[in-house]
Amino acid sequence: MFSVIRLLEPQLINRIAAGEVIERPTSVIKELIENSLDAKATEIHVTVRGGGQTLIRIQDNGCGMIKEDLKLSVQRHTTSKLSHADLWNIHTFGFRGEALASITSVSKALLSSKTLNQPHGWSLYIEGGEQQDFKPVACDVGTCIEIRDLFFATPARLKFLRSPAQEHIQITNCLERFLLLNPHVTFSLRLDEKHKVFDAASLEGRIKQLLNLQAAEGFWLETQIHDVKVTGWAALPGAHRRNADRIFLYTNQRPIEDRMLVQSMRIAYQDLIPKDRYPCVIAFLSIPYSDVDVNVHPAKTQVRFKAPQEIRSVLITALRKSLIQYGQKSVSITPKMDSYPSFDKKVSLNFETKQDTESLYKEASEKSIAFSQNPPSVMDSFSLKESDFFKQKTKTSDKFQTPYLLGLEASENFFTKSSFSLKENISPSLLIEDCSTTDSSPLVKIDLGRPICQIQNRYIVSVSTQGLVIIDPHGAHERILYEEMKRQWKSFDVQFLIPPLVLSLTEAEKITVEMHRAALAEVGFPVEQQDETFVLKGIPAVLHTHPASELWDSVLQRLSEELLCSAQEIHQELLHHVLAYWACRKSVFLGDRLSLEEMDGLLRAMEKTPNSAQCNHGRKVYCVFSVDQISTWFDRNP
Repeated sequence: MFSVIRLLEPQLINRIAAGEVIERPTSVIKELIENSLDAKATEIHVTVRGGGQTLIRIQDNGCGMIKEDLKLSVQRHTTSKLSHADLWNIHTFGFRGEALASITSVSKALLSSKTLNQPHGWSLYIEGGEQQDFKPVACDVGTCIEIRDLFFATPARLKFLRSPAQEHIQITNCLERFLLLNPHVTFSLRLDEKHKVFDAASLEGRIKQLLNLQAAEGFWLETQIHDVKVTGWAALPGAHRRNADRIFLYTNQRPIEDRMLVQSMRIAYQDLIPKDRYPCVIAFLSIPYSDVDVNVHPAKTQVRFKAPQEIRSVLITALRKSLIQYGQKSVSITPKMDSYPSFDKKVSLNFETKQDTESLYKEASEKSIAFSQNPPSVMDSFSLKESDFFKQKTKTSDKFQTPYLLGLEASENFFTKSSFSLKENISPSLLIEDCSTTDSSPLVKIDLGRPICQIQNRYIVSVSTQGLVIIDPHGAHERILYEEMKRQWKSFDVQFLIPPLVLSLTEAEKITVEMHRAALAEVGFPVEQQDETFVLKGIPAVLHTHPASELWDSVLQRLSEELLCSAQEIHQELLHHVLAYWACRKSVFLGDRLSLEEMDGLLRAMEKTPNSAQCNHGRKVYCVFSVDQISTWFDRNP
């Protein structure tokens, strides 16, 4: 009987490997740029024609390669970046030694390289993985790699390539990740006849170039817990996106893609941006190299963390801490400037054409001074103690009680005295869900000015040092109520089920529940195992009006999809939906007429409330129109 197992030819092996490493032209550009950066290049020029199928050229001014290294570089599993047992201490982009071998096996490639000490460089031509020509050549220090007729050796792959325009979008997105990671490197990109140069700049300059946002429309991140450090930049909540294309994740200076970390960012922004939207975040994670495995996939965009829940918690903490501090700021709707405008004392925004408006403004000014000297306390006016928790329903005009806040009503039959209580002792895993604003992270001071009127009993008009401010009173009051309730309701009591709910679980779901039993118990879902079945003993008391089976199915689905992993994340999810609903129901409505005193009280409370630039659903609460922008309305120079 003849043997049916045989050794494949090297060219065929490389083409099979190319299917994993080189999915599309963008994959080629990513691998070659990583090689240039590993070679310490400070200038990288990228040229693409025909969506990358016709030509890809990457030229850099890195250290270059000598004659022998150039010939070895296109063979499989040859690299200068890894030796012996360094897999747990990788500081370079590349380490597998597969990229060039895979690329040259499915294309026609010309490689030219020269080191500083060589009198001339060397050129190597490869077609379909076979070396055709090797000769000396005159060239600059560095390396230039030209890839032509990509996938000519694997025609089946050509059928799945997108149009050149769509490939150009993918290439641009790929380059953006390296632009933000390496602001000190000059990049140039030529897509057919379009040419753009990205000069070396600071990270702030790159943010302005790529995200079309001023750095002032966001905040810098810097948080370290144990050995995990998070740095970077995040946009204010108002700059949310419909997809995650403006989330840039890096681990130990390596661009990565991680669905779980993206979900953690959405949890951090959960009550600040609309549902199904994504924030703009640039996050650099610094983790001990031994605690992260980068050898997961040949593309090297996926990593595994030794302690993924710890990484997610630190990331959420970093974002929430800064969001509480800066969340009162609204994204600018004025023309882009190097900085936010500062207004000279000579600038006057009062209206002197009508006597009644002047008197109204004067009245507001006097009341503003009185309120600023003795501002109403949110805590005093909205206490959630059981003694005064239940109120009788009042008229609309009473919604701003002492002077503007009102407690929740018992008539809605949502909370009961037997199921609600405040707890001082909170599980440590829940403490980072909210960062106190009274310690080292004071709120960034904002000035919402003095109210002068209300437009058709809807929007409040105010004058501040920034310009003209328009405020949505419903969204503002909603946020004030929500933040105060969230501050007091740090944990959930358990409403025990009689009888307990017997859970019907698959084998995979049983493993998931067993992994998260401690976290589920912390947030009010105690689960016990009885023989081969699991039993749900209770649910969070604040959710007692919801069917237990529906609550459990919702939480289990999120756990199974790995969208929630920790008690912190489960707590945040449940807390948001419950409190956001009630804050919306109990806030002043658009159409309610407010006195100047009530308006002023609302503005002063906003200035003291975290995240007051957005309502609980992520909608903008106020807009600022600068004097410069108002001047353009009247065709005047700013």
